[in-house]
Amino acid sequence: MDDFNLIRNCIAGDKKSWDQLVEKFGRLIYDSIIRTLRKFGRQVRQEDLEDLHQNFFTDLLDNDHKVLKQFEGRNGCSLASYLRVIAVRKTIDYLRALTPVVSLDEVSEQDGSFDYLLKDLIVFNTQKDIEQKDAVTLNAILLQELKEDEQRLCKMIFLDQRNPDCIAEDMGISIDHFYVRKQRMLQKLRKIAIAKRLV
Repeated sequence: MDDFNLIRNCIAGDKKSWDQLVEKFGRLIYDSIIRTLRKFGRQVRQEDLEDLHQNFFTDLLDNDHKVLKQFEGRNGCSLASYLRVIAVRKTIDYLRALTPVVSLDEVSEQDGSFDYLLKDLIVFNTQKDIEQKDAVTLNAILLQELKEDEQRLCKMIFLDQRNPDCIAEDMGISIDHFYVRKQRMLQKLRKIAIAKRLV
């Protein structure tokens, strides 16, 4: 069963399809929660992890399956990527509730954490607005702050998820130059995101 049929059956209330969805993506969601917590250096008890995991799937049922209905798979975004991004954002919301400020200031550039969060934001924005503010913020403040060539590079890296060697070849630059440009772009986006308090 493909993802769209699976979602359609879940929305229709088919228990077998719902069980299949939980089984298919349960591990992914659990790993996404743990990874996000680790990115922010947070330790959570096993029972809290299980609660976050359970609450994620419970939330998919809220508002007449609103989150599931908003999946469109645009720009090649898979259901797995879509659900993972939502899991990351819900985990960040959980951390915000524990600690008033969870910002990009806490994220290390060296360990690739900002790289990871930026990818989440861009993948998230390929869907209908789950929260209108998120899409507007990303488009108006992050991507539109970039030059045209930087926007193209950002899309190839985070949305298309292309291999660095292929990107470098396509842009007619060396692989070393690619990494220099990527780092400059990330630093620029990080400064914008921090200044605008996007996270």
